[in-house]
Amino acid sequence: MREFLYNTLRDLDKLAGLKQFQKLTEMEDGNIQIRDLLDKIIFIADQFKNIPEQAKQDIIYAGVVTDPNFIGLNAKVVWKWLNAEAHKYVKKVEEEPKDWKPVERGSPEYLEHLANWEKSLGQLVENFKPNDLKEQRIADKRARFFGDNIPLPPPEKKALSEHVNDVIEKSKSK
Repeated sequence: MREFLYNTLRDLDKLAGLKQFQKLTEMEDGNIQIRDLLDKIIFIADQFKNIPEQAKQDIIYAGVVTDPNFIGLNAKVVWKWLNAEAHKYVKKVEEEPKDWKPVERGSPEYLEHLANWEKSLGQLVENFKPNDLKEQRIADKRARFFGDNIPLPPPEKKALSEHVNDVIEKSKSK
């Protein structure tokens, strides 16, 4: 890809009438500028993994020659060209598997799927329960804010936030 881009940049005056390569080589650090430009274009082109390498080169070459708004080879214009053609290289997914059959309600297979779903749902709910460490952190923050005189609740009786709110209400009423 790098060699293709370098040759395209070099031939821009013949392809599109642009002297971009000549202007870059006349600069004091022209070789570094060209290398950086090519690195950025290659980085952008690599984002389109579904487009084969030869197709990317064909798209870029066609863009240089046919794009009426083309004013210079850069990463933005390469992204525009590749993005416009990317949909042609997406593999189509079948609507349904060929051997798919609906499962009847109440059948053993249905009950097995339902049991697996309930099990995974239970694990999901278990993962989102507040843990003791989180409750302890809340208690530490409230103790720092309100003072150390708030006793911690027994964990099995009520949530820490309810206990702290009860303690605050009791202290206000005194």
